[in-house]
Amino acid sequence: MNDDNQEFSLEDALDILSGIPQREIAAEIGISERRLRDIEWGRAKPRRRTRDAILDLARSMDSAGHRAGGGTSIPAGEGTANQSGGLWFLLVAALVVAVFVWIYWSGHQPYS
Repeated sequence: MNDDNQEFSLEDALDILSGIPQREIAAEIGISERRLRDIEWGRAKPRRRTRDAILDLARSMDSAGHRAGGGTSIPAGEGTANQSGGLWFLLVAALVVAVFVWIYWSGHQPYS
């Protein structure tokens, strides 16, 4: 980043936005997630309008104090698929154990 005029390069902007899910960035900018990945990996050069949108979003995130790895824009308490995945895993695991216990005990005759 150039400290004289607070202008970001595209690389600086993408670094600032790296802590936000690509789905959210792409939706905000108005491009596909694949196109955003191609821009991040240097396989595509964004058009001026897209580049300006990326820079504007990075400026707004930087002025709000968000930096890479600083979390996402999802409010706390609103679970995402990744956050609630552990709960689903425990629920399915308990169900599987219950089914196996039921199968074992239904074929087992305790007093014979």
